[in-house]
Parts: sequence; C-alpha cells; structure tokens
Amino acid sequence: MALTQTRPSTKTERFELRLSADAAHALVAAAAALGVTKSQFAHDAVEEKAAHVLARADTTLMDAQTFDRMMSSLETPDSMPGLKAHLADATPYRVR
Repeated sequence: MALTQTRPSTKTERFELRLSADAAHALVAAAAALGVTKSQFAHDAVEEKAAHVLARADTTLMDAQTFDRMMSSLETPDSMPGLKAHLADATPYRVR
C-alpha cells in the first residue's frame, strides 16, 4: 500500500482529524493487518489517494468511439465564420 518515494522526504507538517468510532476501529484493524502504525497507515492512505485524485485530474477518459470522433474533428478544418466576420470588421491598429 505504501507509495514508492522518488526522493527522500522530511516530515515537517502535522495533520489531525476526528474519526467516528467505527472509522477508528477500521483504522486500527487495517494498520494491524499490514503491520504498520496507525500514523503510517493514514500517511500512506493520504499519499495514495492524493496521487490518484491528481492523476485523474490530468487524464481524460472516453470510449474508443468518442476518441475517434474527437481525433477526426481535429483533422477537419472549421470555417470559423464568426472569426472571419470579426476580422473583416476589425479596425487595424496603427503604431505611432
């Protein structure tokens, strides 16, 4: 369950939380099952969950059909009528 750290880390930050009795018992049991302290179990769980959430934030998931439509749309030029109209009406800037 522990994440593999790529660089040494000095633990300088402190984090406290309140748990229900059931969550506290689950924490104790899970830590014991892995042979680690409650603190180490919670630390590893936080790192693992944070890495998962951040990885998902940088990943777009879609089915193959949607992906193929997206890629196809990138290869088809858009006529951009709104942009063409704006550029036709735009007053050119003049440098003084």
